[in-house]
Amino acid sequence: MILFHWLFLGIVQGLTEFLPVSSSGHLVFLQLVMGVEGPHLLLDVLLHLATTLAVMAVMWRSFNRRLFLYMMISLVPTAVIGLALKAWVESAFTSLRAVSLGWWVTVGILWFLATRQKEGRGIETLTWKDAVLAGCFQGLAVFPGVSRSGMVLAVLLRRGFAPNVAFEFAFWMSVPAILAASVLQLRGISGSLDGFWTPAVLGMAGAFVSGVFALVWLRRLVTQGRLHWFAPYCLGMGLLAWFL
Repeated sequence: MILFHWLFLGIVQGLTEFLPVSSSGHLVFLQLVMGVEGPHLLLDVLLHLATTLAVMAVMWRSFNRRLFLYMMISLVPTAVIGLALKAWVESAFTSLRAVSLGWWVTVGILWFLATRQKEGRGIETLTWKDAVLAGCFQGLAVFPGVSRSGMVLAVLLRRGFAPNVAFEFAFWMSVPAILAASVLQLRGISGSLDGFWTPAVLGMAGAFVSGVFALVWLRRLVTQGRLHWFAPYCLGMGLLAWFL
């Protein structure tokens, strides 16, 4: 059962980290409603690192110095907003009502931004203003239920970037953000992974494989202008969390 538990958590992590449905919202929902125990802190870091590897595996061909520069610029507002909202975010992780509101924010973002996109801007038109704005939206997505990928993809599409360009920058942006958050988490970890190596490897494998699948599928949907397809799911999850 322990091995199945970690495989399940890894698969959920990989899918919800990238699809615009909020991985943190699902984590809170699983913990508070279904009684599924959250991951050991170090294993949680490893699952996030597995999803970072999935980004690199799917999109390594598109990486360049220009992307790296604006990735790092976007990290600044993300970190400032995330740290400023830390106390509110921690309290939101104990409330299904807060999670439901977060999911409804995601619904609004997906419908009113992603469905009103323009097309055409290439990666060469990316500016520091685009990076800062995307970083601000990424910072606001620290609330459970608010989808990081949905927020960032929607604002980049609304800024006029071609879908494939918006997709690539949105997920390359996640790499330094996840790595920075992982380093901060590691500071609070004591002990070791003794006895946890097998579930850790199984969970990471599940997160990596499901993450690759989610990225490939989402790229197709974003290119086809169907990001808003996930809005009804988030609406339903928000209603379910609210009434439970």
